[in-house]
Amino acid sequence: MARLLTLLGITLLTFLLTHIVPADPARTVAGPKADRETIETIRREMALDAPWAEQYALYLGRLVRGDLGRSYLTRQDVRGAILQRLPATAFLALCALAVAVALGVAGGAWAALRADRAGEGAIVATSVLLLSVPVFWLGLMLLYLFGYRLRWLPLGGFDSAASVVLPALTLGLGVGAQYLRVIHANLREALRSDYVRTAVAKGAPPRVVVLRHALRNALLPFVTLLALDLAALLGGVVLTETVFNWPGLGRLAVESVVNQDVPMIMGVVLFTAALVLATNAAADLVYGWIDPRVRDATG
Repeated sequence: MARLLTLLGITLLTFLLTHIVPADPARTVAGPKADRETIETIRREMALDAPWAEQYALYLGRLVRGDLGRSYLTRQDVRGAILQRLPATAFLALCALAVAVALGVAGGAWAALRADRAGEGAIVATSVLLLSVPVFWLGLMLLYLFGYRLRWLPLGGFDSAASVVLPALTLGLGVGAQYLRVIHANLREALRSDYVRTAVAKGAPPRVVVLRHALRNALLPFVTLLALDLAALLGGVVLTETVFNWPGLGRLAVESVVNQDVPMIMGVVLFTAALVLATNAAADLVYGWIDPRVRDATG
């Protein structure tokens, strides 16, 4: 119920923000050369002359029926446009998360278990550096080096599997650095906990102690980050998709804002918000699987 109320609040906020901006949807639909009479006719047909409360009620009624509206410019169904762009964004999101999880879990665990003091410091410092680098700058540098200078990889677009390498690295390195810090900090804390010392005292093998006891508990905050990042990536990463000319939801959002295409903007925002709420709900279920104490507390 709380998530539904949150989604309702997001629809209201998005509706108000898109109607505050100085844009005339009727003129956008009619075109720049339309006369005033045509514009007024379109405004009446679209109920744009009605009070905001009535317009919002009509918008909610369409949402209940699964209708996100139509683009003011292309007249394309908004839901169809989102579903058309979603596969490219989903492919990029999964590849970026694979890079991030591999870097974060492996690097964080190695820093906590194997690295000496100097190596641990170097890993943590590298993660801070990756977190500090702007995503668009990193993307441009990777494009310049591997796409333009070395010509190993495509400069942009989505023509082959090789096209995803640079944008996935651009997103995955920064997200993975965040995961590395979280896994490293939580695993070190878990290794000093009483239940780990008890498992060691009972003669549990080191691998069992690390995987079943320490790492399993260290993954709880990681699950939250993973759920949020998955929703953000599936909602479209605006800067990265723009830099790499990636045909996903991020570019669709940019194009919609530039063209003041209100239905498309609202559709992308609402879709992203629904993803965030859905992944948070999934994260709660995963919590219960990783740590039964969470399931018992909520049950």
